[in-house]
Amino acid sequence: MSWIIALNSLACVVSVLLGYLVWSRSRHQASANAFALLALTTAVWIATNILFISTDNNLFWLRAAYATGAFVPIVAIYWVGVFGQKKNSRNTNRFYWILYILVFVVSVISVGTDLIVKDVGNTVVQGSLF
Repeated sequence: MSWIIALNSLACVVSVLLGYLVWSRSRHQASANAFALLALTTAVWIATNILFISTDNNLFWLRAAYATGAFVPIVAIYWVGVFGQKKNSRNTNRFYWILYILVFVVSVISVGTDLIVKDVGNTVVQGSLF
């Protein structure tokens, strides 16, 4: 079990360092900022998974892992979309804001209720929305 925590910790640190490296070299480019946000989001997700594993399957950290994990694909879509996006496109910005709001709502539901994850023991008991 400790090698899993060590490997995930390494992935978390590498994600933060890579995001910082890209951001520090190109702060004024939208693609660098979006990549740094993706790296940071991924690192937070990995950190919540590490905390879940290291705290003997704590329900709060599992819910936090689901909540933060929901942001990773949305931020990845944003990062990819930056490359083809016209400057200040209102429709594109509106699309991302709608996605962010939906993911935020799902994250709040995930952490605050048992609709996504009911319980954790030897296995995860899924909620009614899972």
